[in-house]
Amino acid sequence: METTFTSRNWLVHKIANEALANAFSKYARGLLADIGCGDKPYREMLKPNVTQHVGIDHADTRHDKASIDLLGTAYAIPVADEYFDTAICTAVLEHLEEPDKAIKETRRVLKQGGYAIYGVPFFWHLHEEPRDFFRYTKYGLRFLFEKNGFEIIELNALSGF
Repeated sequence: METTFTSRNWLVHKIANEALANAFSKYARGLLADIGCGDKPYREMLKPNVTQHVGIDHADTRHDKASIDLLGTAYAIPVADEYFDTAICTAVLEHLEEPDKAIKETRRVLKQGGYAIYGVPFFWHLHEEPRDFFRYTKYGLRFLFEKNGFEIIELNALSGF
């Protein structure tokens, strides 16, 4: 299932969608947390793999709130420890002042053996200003995730240099 993008960045979205579809088919299962869900653009893509898709976003989001199932933030997800089987977080980490705390919170809510699937930019224009703080190298990502108890299974650059 493919999400259609009509923006000037259609090729980037096509490449990202293909990579996410591949990751979802390999790792997404059970009860899924969509952290910073926005309008849940991957809802249809995830349907075959998960039993429930829980959208989590904050009350002040600029996106339509119709897809939010739980009000919370990447720093404080209102569920018990080890609640979700899978977590996805796409195009969110660069907008957080303290990404380290958000990754730690994802680890808290994931069951032992669960998977987190993240998508982050390396090169990208400023967007959702003034809440656009970081770009990530593979070394920075590895450091942040391993520091917070994750084992890196895959770390893929999708395009660029």
